[in-house]
Amino acid sequence: MLTPTIDDIEAENPGKYEVVKCNVDDCEDIAERFNIRSIPTLLYIAKGEVVDRTVGVVSKGDIVGRLENLVPITEAKDENIDEGDLPGARA
Repeated sequence: MLTPTIDDIEAENPGKYEVVKCNVDDCEDIAERFNIRSIPTLLYIAKGEVVDRTVGVVSKGDIVGRLENLVPITEAKDENIDEGDLPGARA
């Protein structure tokens, strides 16, 4: 399960990444919108666009590496997607 890993990454990097979690059973519209067919699926979003995706269990190092690659893309808080765009999601 990835939840503890994601929680660790978020706790170790306060304010650096915005993490939004969604149970696809509760958010079928989000699963459809982002074409999520398998779980766990992680979407890496920058400037309102999905720029990377992982499906299945991945290592903490892999997730952090992908996030680090996004930091230069975003440079500032993403203004294109917020929790209001993802009903039922939790930050």
